[in-house]
Amino acid sequence: MNGWLALIAVGGAALVALIVVASVVSVRRERRRREGLRGWAARYGWTYVERPKTDWADRLPGRNRRGLSLVLSGVLDGYPVSVADYEYTETSTSTTSR
Repeated sequence: MNGWLALIAVGGAALVALIVVASVVSVRRERRRREGLRGWAARYGWTYVERPKTDWADRLPGRNRRGLSLVLSGVLDGYPVSVADYEYTETSTSTTSR
């Protein structure tokens, strides 16, 4: 029984370590992605804004203002353009019970 307990403890520790490493890798990858977007915006004369305050986010699916994480804005062929990074979670409910 003692061997099983040790095996479970080692497995749990390995799982926690894997989760921590995956989280660190994810954060670093997102940071590099944002730095790349910021550099692209500067190179092409666009603006880069993180967590912008906008009213048009209410018209997006999910109506999640906090889902708008960044906006790139500039001019393309004479027209003002904004490109946003937006996410929301779709939920559903059921009124039937079984």
